[in-house]
Amino acid sequence: MKLRLIARLLLLAPLLVGTMATAQNLYKSVDDNGRVTYSDQPPLGKVKSQEVVKIVGSANAGAARQVMDQDAQFKKRQDDADKKQAEAAKKEQFEAIRQDSCARARGELRALRENTPVARMDESGERVVLDEGAREAEGKRLETFIEESCAQSSG
Repeated sequence: MKLRLIARLLLLAPLLVGTMATAQNLYKSVDDNGRVTYSDQPPLGKVKSQEVVKIVGSANAGAARQVMDQDAQFKKRQDDADKKQAEAAKKEQFEAIRQDSCARARGELRALRENTPVARMDESGERVVLDEGAREAEGKRLETFIEESCAQSSG
């Protein structure tokens, strides 16, 4: 991204000099992805739209600077929006995982309270049905988890 900005600055550098007395062409093209490119050479390959801008002397030096400033501001707004969107997606994903964990914990606690046989794997990989003491300890653990982690979601 920074490399693209540097490339644009290098392409627009002749505009900023302001001592050119002859007219030059600046090519503005938009590709299929909506990316705008400015160049002193006609665009190669497939472009969505193309525009030729005549540049005469130093009168356009301020305009070129303004275009670059606007482009930089747009890019910053776009990056900020992308960051916000990524943060929102991350929060949404975390919330979905939290709600799933809470639903599972509630289901396990319900099974414990209804005296449904509950089994766990021990260290050797064997299924072991929980005895009364283990059921009580697991119930307390689940209640604590639900109280601490699931207060905002009900169900």
